[in-house]
Amino acid sequence: MGLAQLQGIVALLLAASCLLAPAKAAVNGPCNVSTTSGSLYPGVCIATTDCTASGGTFASTFCPHDPENIKCCYKTTCQGGGQCKWTTQCTTGAPTQGSCPGPVNFQCCPGTGTPSAIPPASGTPVRKGKITVYWGQSGNEPSLAATCQSGNYDNVIISFLNVFGSGRTPALNLAGHCDPRINGCLKQASQITTCQQLGVRVLLSIGGGLGDYSLASNEDGQSVARYLWNTYLGGSSSARPLGAAKLDGIDLDIESRSGGNSQTGYAALVRQLRTLMNGDSSKRYYITGAPQCIKPDYFLGPKEGTALGEAAGSFDWLNVQFYSNNCGYGYSGGGTAAVLRSWNDWSSWMASANPAMRLYLGIRASSGSKDYMDPATLAGLLPLLQKSSNYGGVMLWDVLSDNRNVINGKPFSANIRGLV
Repeated sequence: MGLAQLQGIVALLLAASCLLAPAKAAVNGPCNVSTTSGSLYPGVCIATTDCTASGGTFASTFCPHDPENIKCCYKTTCQGGGQCKWTTQCTTGAPTQGSCPGPVNFQCCPGTGTPSAIPPASGTPVRKGKITVYWGQSGNEPSLAATCQSGNYDNVIISFLNVFGSGRTPALNLAGHCDPRINGCLKQASQITTCQQLGVRVLLSIGGGLGDYSLASNEDGQSVARYLWNTYLGGSSSARPLGAAKLDGIDLDIESRSGGNSQTGYAALVRQLRTLMNGDSSKRYYITGAPQCIKPDYFLGPKEGTALGEAAGSFDWLNVQFYSNNCGYGYSGGGTAAVLRSWNDWSSWMASANPAMRLYLGIRASSGSKDYMDPATLAGLLPLLQKSSNYGGVMLWDVLSDNRNVINGKPFSANIRGLV
């Protein structure tokens, strides 16, 4: 091969590498900061020092491909009730300069009203989904209230009620947090209320990987549903382990083969729960499930005789576990292609079984997991999943792993929130 040919090949490779390099959000370009309450603040990607100097607040992950010192800078108010916007977004009067960070076309727009009414800047990514996290299986994780106050999660699932059915006395297991046998979990009531006041939904998961549970019949499933309603939701009982607080719903994480047919009764449980929930007009309740990514899931389906096979219309969303299986990211080396195949399978079924149901990408938050997907991987994968009409967001296992996986000084969830 001659010198001229080598030089030509090198030039082609350099050009290709430029094309493949990730696009950066331009410095001084638009961004949007979305909050847990659903509010949306227009911002500008600038240096954090410039943001602070102008009286602004900056947030990570909304300018995801820029240097570490470039963040999305925004101001909640300016000049006595206005809000910093791009001039093309200002429809309530003439904008004024001097009180907003960034370039001259990012100005104070008068009388803008609530942040959620603000349209995003053209071409700027906006959060499309929510983050769900499981809490309760380690006393070393933050309290329930602190978990909700972090602003990193939209739904928190308390785990687990792992003893129930077939004549068993139901039992709640919150590991090192509290002991319900001595009424030690009553203190969680005020923390549940704190979460709900922040707009964070709090559900209870039944089942789990370790437990003693099964349903003997459809009647047994209905009985457990009534127990859940009276003890944790909108009913009444003299014994409520989590106090008077009404949880927002029930999650089914059925993974146990504790005697009998491990699929029996769950469809009846779900249908009974939905009937009871629909009878309470004072509150919206949710039913969710956490099947493995292999479809059908052995316990939940969808197939004949299972909860998803016979009561799909009663579910609000599924936290599908894309880990510890061949359809997980790293379990069998399948990468994002394996995840996409399984996601599309679930999404297609869901679109016909219950178009209102939403699908969550369940992942491990621990960087030590074989199936761990870092923020860069998710930045490439999530836009593909968000094309699905039933995309709901991301589910994380669990709060402890999330808080221990610190990236750029923040938990894993804070690093992906802007992507979700």
